[in-house]
Amino acid sequence: LGLSRPTICVVLLLEFTIEPFTEGNPGPHVRAAVAAAEAFGVSVEFGPFGSSCTVTQAQVAEVSGAIVAEAFANGATHVSLHAEPGVIRHGNRARGYLHAIDVSIERMRI
Repeated sequence: LGLSRPTICVVLLLEFTIEPFTEGNPGPHVRAAVAAAEAFGVSVEFGPFGSSCTVTQAQVAEVSGAIVAEAFANGATHVSLHAEPGVIRHGNRARGYLHAIDVSIERMRI
């Protein structure tokens, strides 16, 4: 029929908050952590209460470690990191979307 099956890629949404926090003025500890994540080809989104990025399962340890290491190396006093499983689906001409799934890491089987 000429129809291709969508490709499904399992990813994790990493959310992180780095302190000290100064609204509207991210310090070197925040900029260094973001740059560390971006060095892995990850796009980081700034939010009102923290930052987030989407990584593959193969990237999660390296990206998380780089965020934490660079934040503390540049003056952070506290780093909170949260990982949430999700799925990105790429279909025929679809750009894809992130869909968070309500499954704990302990129950997730891949």
